[in-house]
Amino acid sequence: MEESSIEESVASVIEEAKEVQEAVSAHISKVSSDEEPLRQRVRLVDSRIHSLRSSLDSLLSNKLIAPSLADKVN
Repeated sequence: MEESSIEESVASVIEEAKEVQEAVSAHISKVSSDEEPLRQRVRLVDSRIHSLRSSLDSLLSNKLIAPSLADKVN
């Protein structure tokens, strides 16, 4: 292989590597931005579950709900 041909091949591979790196960076950025709304939804659902469990515990301790129903819901 000639020296100029090797230089062209190296330049081509470097350019391709840069393009792949940019594509990977864009993909990571998109995944991260898609992930945040899901994390927010998980936090909201977790908060609601915690609140419901607290309400259920309060109802049980005040004997306002049957233990069998609480077990079913829990």
